[in-house]
Amino acid sequence: MELIEFAEKRGEEAAKFSLATLELARARAHNLLVLLLGGAGSLAALALAQENTHPRLTVFAVTVALCWFGLAAWLAVRGLRTSPVRTWAGEGKRILRKGAEWQRYVDDVVAEGGLPQDALLLLRKQELELMADASEEYRAASTQCATALDHAYVFAALTPYPALLLVGVYQLLG
Repeated sequence: MELIEFAEKRGEEAAKFSLATLELARARAHNLLVLLLGGAGSLAALALAQENTHPRLTVFAVTVALCWFGLAAWLAVRGLRTSPVRTWAGEGKRILRKGAEWQRYVDDVVAEGGLPQDALLLLRKQELELMADASEEYRAASTQCATALDHAYVFAALTPYPALLLVGVYQLLG
C-alpha cells in the first residue's frame, strides 16, 4: 500500500468518526432539550394547579421550571446552533462537473515535463487536506456541543438548590 493510499484510508476513517461523534453529541443535546422543556412545562402546570393550596410547592416548582426553561434556551444556543462544517469529498465532484478543465490541467502538467500521475497525486493531496479540514470542523462542533451538554447536566442537577433557597425565603417572609 502506498503512503497516499494509507493516508486516504486513515483520513476517511477520521472524518467518518468525527462526523459520527458530532451526530451523537447533537442527538444527546436534542434529547436533553426535549426533557428540559417537557419537565419545565410540567412543573409550570403543577405550580398553576397548586397555587392556592400549596404555595411553597408553587414557589419550588416555578423556580425549577424557570431554571429549566433558561437552561433549555442556553443549551439550544450553546450546543445546538448550526456549525460551519464541510464534506470531506470535494475536489472529485468538481472535477466530474468540469472534466474538460481537469484534462487541460493534466495536459499542462504533462507539457511542463510532468506525468499525468503527478496531477492525480496533487488532486489526491487536495482531497486529503479537505478531509483533514472537515475532521477538524466536526471535532470543533462536537466539542462545543459536548461542553454545553456537560454544563447543562451539572446545572440541571443543581436546580433544586436555588428553588429550596427561595422556598426558605418565602417561608421566612410568609
